[in-house]
Amino acid sequence: MEPKWQIEGFLNWNYPDDVAYSDYPAVTDATKRKILGLNAAKLSGIEVPRELQPPAEEGTPAAREDAQLVESG
Repeated sequence: MEPKWQIEGFLNWNYPDDVAYSDYPAVTDATKRKILGLNAAKLSGIEVPRELQPPAEEGTPAAREDAQLVESG
């Protein structure tokens, strides 16, 4: 099974109109491509050039220590 439909779905997705951007950062097309590109590089073992890597203060993409518990109410 190819992930093409999932990638297209993610690229076409936007926050619902009733979600305030003050609560969540905006997810732009550039952000979506960065997420997909860095994840694909990590999964494929491809070294990302330094100028394309996120700043060190942003942490490691998909790092377990960055995960937060979200409680539903």
